[in-house]
Amino acid sequence: MNASAQLSAFTAIAPELILAVGAMALLMLGAFRGEQVANFADTAAIVILIAAGVFVALMPDGKPAALGGSFVIDDFARFLKIVAIIGAAATRRIAYGMAGLAVFAVVGLTAAATRPAATFTSLLPTLAATASAAVVLLVLIPLLKPPPAAGP
Repeated sequence: MNASAQLSAFTAIAPELILAVGAMALLMLGAFRGEQVANFADTAAIVILIAAGVFVALMPDGKPAALGGSFVIDDFARFLKIVAIIGAAATRRIAYGMAGLAVFAVVGLTAAATRPAATFTSLLPTLAATASAAVVLLVLIPLLKPPPAAGP
């Protein structure tokens, strides 16, 4: 592994550190302040997710490694981190998940349409996967929310 492909350990794990420290700060804020900071905590959680996503997107190209080669950041790892961040944002607001799904659908449809000898049927797997993911978002994400409290 050459020196140019090595990242500092801090840079390599920065997105994970942003998420961990941010989540701990929000947990402490919620524990000490309770429901009175719920709206702020919701917005802060989205800001933390965006910050981590930006850090992932700005990581160097190629396949840099850190921590003696035990932490490798390739394009697939970068893609999965972005997907996980979009999924976490979707649990806060369904529109964020739908927006992320739309972006991935456009990427998939564009990739399928630009293949040599592509036809309409080349687009069907991406369309089916997008429809399935939209149904999952619309059905499963609301199940994560607790039921409303019963009145007195």
